[in-house]
Amino acid sequence: ELSGMRLRNRFVRSATFEGMASPEGAARDSLVTLTEELAEGEVGLIISSHAYVESRGRARASQLGIQDDSLVPGLSRLANAAHEHGAKTLVQLAHGGCTANEPVGEWVGPSAMTLPDGRSCRELTKTEIREIVEAFRRGARRAMDAGFDGVQIHSAHAYLLDEFLSPYFNHRTDEYGGKLVNRSRIHVEVLRAIRKEVGDGVPVLMKINS
Repeated sequence: ELSGMRLRNRFVRSATFEGMASPEGAARDSLVTLTEELAEGEVGLIISSHAYVESRGRARASQLGIQDDSLVPGLSRLANAAHEHGAKTLVQLAHGGCTANEPVGEWVGPSAMTLPDGRSCRELTKTEIREIVEAFRRGARRAMDAGFDGVQIHSAHAYLLDEFLSPYFNHRTDEYGGKLVNRSRIHVEVLRAIRKEVGDGVPVLMKINS
């Protein structure tokens, strides 16, 4: 049991990238079918593909999205597919940051830098950081509206939140850079915003690289 979410067993299907969404981020029938198959196979908890919370954070053109209210009906199909076969399900909320392969627009991250592959990443302003925290909160709200049992915050794989943690990506000298307590500040802000949105009775997980 996790924050009131009772699972039928301890088998957890971790989030992956399936490439089964439209260019706008909508779930295709193939992703619904995959969710049904996982639930029919008695997986206790299904964590969705990483879903981008704003368009600049899209890692792939066929990645699941949760950045717009219009996507809620498709997300509801995923939640229903899991529930109809006895599984619980979470949405993984993500932002690709500097390493998003196919963002809509520019690459943004904690600091301005040029990556080894030649792409240039622009430093986020503090106002933009607050807007991204808000985007995670709105993503969690859409997950609840779609009928999911909770959310997982993606801070791994050199995506945006992980980039804030990493001294390789994060060269800031303000309250979001330097000491670990500063590099992890955005995580605390995202977590608090989501918890305030969904309440205490909903599981909120975070994926962090070890």
